[in-house]
Amino acid sequence: MPESMESNWEYLLHITRTMTSIHTIEDVLSTITKAAFELMADSDTVILYLHDDTTGYLHFVEGLGVRKDRLEHVAFSPEESLTGHCFRTKTPYLCTREEMQAFMTSMKPSNKKWFQEAVYHREIKSSIAVPLVYHDQCLGVLVVNNFETEMPFTINDRNQMQIMADHSAIAIMNSRLIQSLKEKNQLLNSSLSIHKDFTRLVLEGAGPGRLLQKLEQILEQSVHFYEAEDPLPPEGEDTLYSIVHSKEYIGCLELEQPLSSLSEIQQSALEHGATALALEMLKARAIHDKELSLREEWFEKLLTDDPLYQIETLTRQMGWDTIDTFQVMVIEGRNHPLWEVDRTMVKHQVLQKVEQLASSFGVPSFVVPKGIQVIMVMPAKGEKLLHTITHQLQKTLRVYADMAAGIGRETPLETVRYSFQEAKEAVAFAKAGTSGPVVRYSDLGFERFFEKLDRKSLTVFVEDKLGPLLHGSPPLYDTLRTYISCNQNHKETSDRLHIHPNTLYYRLNKIQQQLQLDFSKEKDWMDVRLAVDISQWNGRDPQK
Repeated sequence: MPESMESNWEYLLHITRTMTSIHTIEDVLSTITKAAFELMADSDTVILYLHDDTTGYLHFVEGLGVRKDRLEHVAFSPEESLTGHCFRTKTPYLCTREEMQAFMTSMKPSNKKWFQEAVYHREIKSSIAVPLVYHDQCLGVLVVNNFETEMPFTINDRNQMQIMADHSAIAIMNSRLIQSLKEKNQLLNSSLSIHKDFTRLVLEGAGPGRLLQKLEQILEQSVHFYEAEDPLPPEGEDTLYSIVHSKEYIGCLELEQPLSSLSEIQQSALEHGATALALEMLKARAIHDKELSLREEWFEKLLTDDPLYQIETLTRQMGWDTIDTFQVMVIEGRNHPLWEVDRTMVKHQVLQKVEQLASSFGVPSFVVPKGIQVIMVMPAKGEKLLHTITHQLQKTLRVYADMAAGIGRETPLETVRYSFQEAKEAVAFAKAGTSGPVVRYSDLGFERFFEKLDRKSLTVFVEDKLGPLLHGSPPLYDTLRTYISCNQNHKETSDRLHIHPNTLYYRLNKIQQQLQLDFSKEKDWMDVRLAVDISQWNGRDPQK
């Protein structure tokens, strides 16, 4: 311990040099308090407080001559005690007993209780408080107390303490900077290690399952992956992490805990895991793309006049029996496409769901995209199973859009092109909404000829037969449609329209007058029925 003023300055110089070589914050804080205790010969306690930017309070971090377990409960605001006053004003203080008593009265009761227990309920006779200032930022306060003599400390003591406090502030900032660099370096190394782990799993073809297991291991919680069009949980977005690649939404990860609760390394792991999952999905999509390209090639050749080689390859690939008959189903979105042109990930999901559904019923189906259509070639397995498959398809694809499907007639595989053409015509009626969302070509009557006729001629025919109704009162057109669907049954028609029978007679007479037709004449009735069917199919139906 220094014994003279000269030795004090030498000791102070020694301490400042020592602190520049210390790197850990714990060692710096310990050195500061020990040096202050040895520098001030009459000191009984030395207490070091640092400001916490998060809480806004000054917290005890190190001390000598005190009960540390008690001071750990103390948190001074900048508005209370000598410590808070020194921090707020960034000014060193040399205080007498009376001044210390005044500062003690500004303490919160809880802080005062814990502080008095920490100093063994002794009365402070004199005190020095100096701020630790670095670039005009006050980091904390160093306090030296005396409980034995009235005025042991001098102005020179205060100045020496302030010099040491200034160097201490530099040492604390240096140690924080070193610690921050160490943490960033550790984070970088950990992040690199995590990146290597996920990259290795991707290169090994581990698949999404193992990638999620690795991510769960690092995050120490379960993680669920939702693909692009999967319905998301209703809890909210604070646990969901979106995965986007080239502006296309691939899906999201759902965590048990909020994203804000993750550490930096866990956040890094989440980013690496999401990237690895995106790569895995893109890799799977690339493989699927290649397979789809080959399927499209096969399908185009199936539509040629000489598909025997393709039939042999396809039946072997699909495990089909060549003696079976086959049907083609063409699937589209009824009012909106099943996928947008730039949503290729959704396109793959739709195709895979169609394949998986057919396979689940034991029907190995050949599924191929064509434009915005999904074409499914499948062995004919009976009406009941076909109905079940189409019903489940409607439920499965509802996530993407309302489905419309057309089904061609049964045919040998070598003439499956005819079933495909029929399915295309049938899906047009399904989209028009005249016969329900799923239309079998075999169930169509004269409507099957509409596609083969000139659309302009059909439009002219509809205008000639229905023009006044199409451009007139909607209730009259609705009455005609209902009357046709009820097969000219007056009671059923009036019941369905919720109108009086006399009102129905009045409307039917008015319709015949406007159209200049007589429904009792077979030709007039056939013409008007045909015109209504064509208008619905051709998109001229005013009810749509």
